[in-house]
Amino acid sequence: MIWEILFWNRLCGTVKAFYSRSLPVSVINERMAVLRGYGIKFALDDFGTGSSSSAMELEMLIDEIKIDMSFIRKILVNKKNKAIVQSMVDFANAANIKSCLEGVENKALEDYLRTVGATWFQGYYYSRPVGADELEILLSNSWKK
Repeated sequence: MIWEILFWNRLCGTVKAFYSRSLPVSVINERMAVLRGYGIKFALDDFGTGSSSSAMELEMLIDEIKIDMSFIRKILVNKKNKAIVQSMVDFANAANIKSCLEGVENKALEDYLRTVGATWFQGYYYSRPVGADELEILLSNSWKK
């Protein structure tokens, strides 16, 4: 049921996969191209951290970057955080890649982040992580409104 709801409402279902540095990027891109043919999109999670660098984005065929919450936490009080998040979002927009800002935890943070130009946001302000059963209930209730 949950996959039908996600499919018909064009929502994002997440399947985590891990990049193995033992495989050449060309092989990974070939496999991703096959999956892309089935409508699957790829996001680079925790973008900006050591395991998810901009070098990977330049090599791999990614549809979205998810900017790590470590950059978001102090963004309202730290100019460096503001500058780096803005540059990551600007990069994504210029490269025609979607961007998600992780770690949105309150209205004030959301209000500021809406000025940055990201595609969408993620965080406890919207919902704690939920399982498939609870997600079905949340989605069913939201479509009734």
